[in-house]
Order: sequence, then C-alpha cells, then structure tokens
Amino acid sequence: MLELKKLEKDYSLIIIDDDPGFTEMTKLVMASRGFDTISFTNPEEAVEHLKTNDYDLILLDYFMPEMNGSEFIDKLREYNKRTPVIIQTGYANEIKPIDFLEGVDAQGFFDKTDGVDPLVLYSLTVLKTAELCKRQDCN
Repeated sequence: MLELKKLEKDYSLIIIDDDPGFTEMTKLVMASRGFDTISFTNPEEAVEHLKTNDYDLILLDYFMPEMNGSEFIDKLREYNKRTPVIIQTGYANEIKPIDFLEGVDAQGFFDKTDGVDPLVLYSLTVLKTAELCKRQDCN
C-alpha cells in the first residue's frame, strides 16, 4: 500500500458545504494530508468570515439552501479577487462543467461523486497553479 506523505507546505483551505457529513469527511481527509482546514455549513457565515480571514483555497458546494455557489462567488469577489475557488457538487449531471466554469469566477469544478481522495490531487493542482501565478506576478 502506498504511504501518504504530508504536504511540504502548509496550505490553508476553507470548506463551505451545507452537508455536514461531507464537510467533516473532507475536512478529515484534507487535514490528514497536512492542510490547515476550517469549514462552514452556512454560506452567509462563511462570507462574513472570509472578509477578515485569508485562505489559500476555497472548496465551495454549489447547491446550498441559503445561496448557490455563483451567488457566493459574486459576494466573495467584491472584496477578494485572488483566492482560488473549486466548485463542488454532487449533481454534476445537472450542470455542464465547461459551460458552468465559463460563467463564474471559479478556478475548478469537482464532482463529489468521484470521492474525496481525488479532491486532494485536484486541490494541489489548483494551489500550485496559483503559486506559479504569484511568482510570475499574474494579474
């Protein structure tokens, strides 16, 4: 069996998802890999928290009762233009990922039905791309 290595860098991420079971499972998996992780099940509370706290990555559920992912991103981008966002959904069959990403300021789309383990790889890919952009002074 392959031994999982901890991350060499401390990345912080915030998970926003109205499903507490999925949120806790994701938090445990990400923390076991070395991510500094916090979560919210209420997107309104998360928006307020993000006004005064920075994270390297946001994992955002799309379908939530209080607001959907597009609405959340619109509010977030009023004061935070740089933190990458990965939209997550268990209803990927209801959204065409390519069409969806063209319409929102998110940097990734993840189908929750793929399980949490691939999310670690996908998160690292987005984070490393964001780091490269910072080194290259992307606007």
